[in-house]
Amino acid sequence: MKKNYEERLLQYFEENNIRDKKLQEAIKTRLGYPTGKLDKILNDIDENTQVYIYDVNFESILDLYSNLYCMEKALEMFNGICGYFGTDTLFVTEDLEGILVTTH
Repeated sequence: MKKNYEERLLQYFEENNIRDKKLQEAIKTRLGYPTGKLDKILNDIDENTQVYIYDVNFESILDLYSNLYCMEKALEMFNGICGYFGTDTLFVTEDLEGILVTTH
């Protein structure tokens, strides 16, 4: 499964013209490796302070940030949203589903 995930991720970078290695690494870091089941991750969401977006393909979750990838400071923008101090947390389930959790 890990190889399939990595192949799909590399294909996503190629298809979306994401050539900046540091941005690619940041995206990989924020996604992590496929772990857990969908229902377990969703059960851990605090409904009072968090909302989520789910898609059967993790690439669709990355598409939500596609407007950032072509910007001059794409890495800084992405890290500002999904980084340590950002509001978005990304997950990939072991079935390669994507989840975006936003804390508000």
